[in-house]
Amino acid sequence: MKYSVSKPTLSQLRTDALIIPVFKDETLQELALPKRLTQFIQLSTSDLQDFRAKKHAVLFLASKSQFENMARLFLLGLGEKETYTWT
Repeated sequence: MKYSVSKPTLSQLRTDALIIPVFKDETLQELALPKRLTQFIQLSTSDLQDFRAKKHAVLFLASKSQFENMARLFLLGLGEKETYTWT
């Protein structure tokens, strides 16, 4: 499996899957994503109210129809920010 961590613009991004880590109770505005991506997530999830971001929770959003350079979008729940650890 090949993966990388980078910070390209949305139009520069070329990936099979984009994973966005989200803390519990974090808003889309706090994620500071590109406007087009934020709008797509809002339309797909009712502004993250469908996704509680519990630790290890995953929400899959098929994005190929909206973004030709990104086939899949995943929101990855990290749980509570105050108690978060990498393990």
